[in-house]
Amino acid sequence: MGYRFRLGIRPKLFMGFSIITAMLVISDALSILEISRIGKQVRRLLSDSYQSVQYCQNMLQAFEGQRYALLENLGADSARRIELRKAFEQASTRFKFNMALAKTNLTHESEDLLIDSIERYHAAYLQQGYMLLERPQPSLQHYLELRRGPSTQLYGAVNRLLAINQEALYKGSTLLEKSPQQAMRPALIVIVVACLFTFMFTHLISHYYVSPIIHITEAIRQHLKFGRYRPPQTNSHDEIQDLREAIDQLVEAHQEERKKR
Repeated sequence: MGYRFRLGIRPKLFMGFSIITAMLVISDALSILEISRIGKQVRRLLSDSYQSVQYCQNMLQAFEGQRYALLENLGADSARRIELRKAFEQASTRFKFNMALAKTNLTHESEDLLIDSIERYHAAYLQQGYMLLERPQPSLQHYLELRRGPSTQLYGAVNRLLAINQEALYKGSTLLEKSPQQAMRPALIVIVVACLFTFMFTHLISHYYVSPIIHITEAIRQHLKFGRYRPPQTNSHDEIQDLREAIDQLVEAHQEERKKR
């Protein structure tokens, strides 16, 4: 007879339950990794978007300071006009500083072009703003011309940039709400596979262990009641087969003893 690989009941059961346990551990690990990955992405998105919102709000405040200085300059005396020019320059510096920060903190592909537009509009606004400050007698008409031109374009561009980042904040918060569900998807797949394996493992136990034991028990009962013994079939090469062979030998010995009597 050729060599047959023999694997006992204990190793088989151990392997089966070990696989189920490994699948459950893998599902937990996948969930933890997915939650960590999504959490990092969401935190980075929220942080960058929040900073960009702050930069936009600072730019709008600086822009309002520039417009206020130009408007008050219309009826100011020479001493006050010097102070207003300094205030205009300080507001311009704050605007450029926050614009530079926003340019290094891009969260959307369209922001780059938008910030370039803001930079151009602000340069044009500064040029006309300084021209208005240098006029000996600036008029309201000059101020309104400036406000209808680069001022409106600059204000609109900054608000569009603000809206983009506010929308990114909303999307980030929505993604944060949905992240547990997304993180559970790979784990659910592993759990479903584990359930299928558990069903198959239970079926194998029933087919290779429970059913043979039932057949062996029924064969012994038949032998005890009617003296007939039909060796039950076993499909496994393990302790179940050893048990059947031992019972076969016992029954055979019992039958031989009966014949001698």
